[in-house]
Amino acid sequence: MNAESRESIARGRSEAGSSFGGSGHTSANIETSSLRRTRLFVWAGLTVAFVLFLAVGSVTVHTGNQRSQRARVTQVWAAKADTLPDVGQRTLLRFSYFAATVLFMAASIAGLGFLLDPFGAAEPSKPDGSFEPAPPEGVEVDSVPGPAKG
Repeated sequence: MNAESRESIARGRSEAGSSFGGSGHTSANIETSSLRRTRLFVWAGLTVAFVLFLAVGSVTVHTGNQRSQRARVTQVWAAKADTLPDVGQRTLLRFSYFAATVLFMAASIAGLGFLLDPFGAAEPSKPDGSFEPAPPEGVEVDSVPGPAKG
């Protein structure tokens, strides 16, 4: 293979977007993809750990007479449900208590997801890290009005 054909192949690859066989992947896209995958695995791992802790984990419970004992998280929640005040609609109150508990768990998992952003919703659109809003649908990038260049 001579030097001209090697240059032609290299030029074709760079025009296609990268040196990865012309697949259109740039190193920034690969880094972003790897970062998203890492965030997704961290979020999934922490979510599984949280759910396992809630299912089988135990905490130290301090009673009023200076004693402490270990109890499973679900046992603590069930004991707290038994100490809810006696009202006319006790079943509704217990349902609301457990619904709020489930809502708390779901919000904790969702909040962790927003914090880690495993799906890359807040990824910068420019390589320098700044954000650029997408143009309206059907509008060419060159046809978006902007300041006159002089």
